[in-house]
Amino acid sequence: MARSTYSTVLDSLSKAEKGSALYQACIAVGSAYMVNIIRSPKTTVDRAKAYGNALTVIYSAIMDPQQCKTDDTLLAVWLLGLYELLLGVQNGADPVATPGWHSHNQALTELIRLRGSEQFTTRSGRNLFAVIFNNVETRALMSGQECKEALAWILQFHKYCEPSEYPVLRACIFSHHCARICGHIRALVDAGDLEEVLSSSPSILQDVDEVERATHPLSHEEVITDYVVEPPMTPYTPPKHAYPSYVGVHVLQSNFRMRLSYAVFGFLDNACRAPSCTPQQKMVFSRYRRRCIEEIQALSDKVSRISAVLPDIQSCEPVNQGKDATDGLGHNEPQVGESPDAIKARSKEPHERSTRAVEVCLDFQRPVDGKFTLLFNHTNSGMSVVRFRFGDETRAR
Repeated sequence: MARSTYSTVLDSLSKAEKGSALYQACIAVGSAYMVNIIRSPKTTVDRAKAYGNALTVIYSAIMDPQQCKTDDTLLAVWLLGLYELLLGVQNGADPVATPGWHSHNQALTELIRLRGSEQFTTRSGRNLFAVIFNNVETRALMSGQECKEALAWILQFHKYCEPSEYPVLRACIFSHHCARICGHIRALVDAGDLEEVLSSSPSILQDVDEVERATHPLSHEEVITDYVVEPPMTPYTPPKHAYPSYVGVHVLQSNFRMRLSYAVFGFLDNACRAPSCTPQQKMVFSRYRRRCIEEIQALSDKVSRISAVLPDIQSCEPVNQGKDATDGLGHNEPQVGESPDAIKARSKEPHERSTRAVEVCLDFQRPVDGKFTLLFNHTNSGMSVVRFRFGDETRAR
């Protein structure tokens, strides 16, 4: 989210007592990370042992009526989700949301419910909510089920927050609406009725076109509606003075907006397969899908430039997601069912030396089969945009 927001996480980690739920969760995450660095029988055994210990202690904390509401327990479960995410990363393949990741994020939602309105009365509580809310909305868009309490939580956040927190609150609102549309798309596609997908396309596309202006449930609050979220294709202009959460807010917004563009890209591919889809509709959808690719590229480029606002980001040559990724959806766009070569959007010319490298690693030509969303994958040399596979929520570990 932002350095000012995550400072609460760092403060809690620095105070974690040995043997506590938060401490054991940190050990588990470190062990999972080491397996990705050094693959050996010992690191694998250490990882499994650390995870088992963490589960035991965290389960005990969750079952305790007092400990289940503490910041440490919430963070411990959040870290277990990070552990599962590290497990889902395999070289040369899409990161996978494991069943454990789904279950831990479901637990996060339950813990936020248990913590009630009291969690919003302190700055640290609101910071933690902003961190966890990202996970809650990500799971919602992947499952196709909107988190019904999200709007009530946003209202509680607004009730207690300070003016300096309005950008973070606005980012939460925007993320929710992006996730809500993505979830609706997911539910339609999962139902498997192509005609229903086609008939729903006008309302879906209208929602997408209006998402930057969506401010419900705070549409009546001028301090929120005056906060402008720029559409993806709006040229980026660096701020003269960046507020503390500037980078995190804009990266979060760009992340969820990219996910929305990718969801629409796949949604329209399904709409084109409907038996009643006319040639004219296919032409319109083709143009819109091309726009989705351009939006993903523009948002990736924007993130690379926004990241340069941080003074400690290392300079490196950026990646220019040029027109080559969209050429495949131009005049010679293949018909549904054909299998053209994969496309990767890569650098042609550098922009500014201050921006980070960003590579869009997506095959835009292949039909979006299966369940995916997008992630920023951070590396030492820069960032890449990769697909995040939903995995199977019901499969046993």
